[in-house]
Amino acid sequence: MAAAVATGGAVTFVCGAAPVTITTGELTIATGQTVTIDGGHLVTLSGGGVNRHFKVEAGATLRLHALVLTGGAVTGSGGAIFNEGQVTLDQVTLRNNHAEGDPLAWEGSGGAILSSGALEIVSSRLIANRAIDMGGAIALFTAMPDSPPSLSIDDAHFEGRRPF
Repeated sequence: MAAAVATGGAVTFVCGAAPVTITTGELTIATGQTVTIDGGHLVTLSGGGVNRHFKVEAGATLRLHALVLTGGAVTGSGGAIFNEGQVTLDQVTLRNNHAEGDPLAWEGSGGAILSSGALEIVSSRLIANRAIDMGGAIALFTAMPDSPPSLSIDDAHFEGRRPF
């Protein structure tokens, strides 16, 4: 999976009719890169309770479709996704991701997602994500005063404490 993401473009899975769980380390979407991952409603990506799923650098784009992200964890912020670029979630479930750390060191925010870039969520679910500081599901962070983050949500479902 890491090799497919590193080359950019579209990533799909051939896993038959049975659901599959793939445990990955943190995958970086580099500046200038666009990656689209389609799980076909059969793929779950797990961080194994020790890894964040994605880091999206400024100037990069990540599009996720019909996928589950679970077990993402980080000492820092953005348990499943740390976004400085552009992320679109379409029919994605983020479940049981968490961010830990020292709030005084700007850690522990965005149990599922920390975004200082553009974030679009469509027909997706964020369930039981948690952060030690703010944003159990999503935290927005302004890295540059002249370039605030953006958030668009259409038909999303949130469960858990303090989703924002």
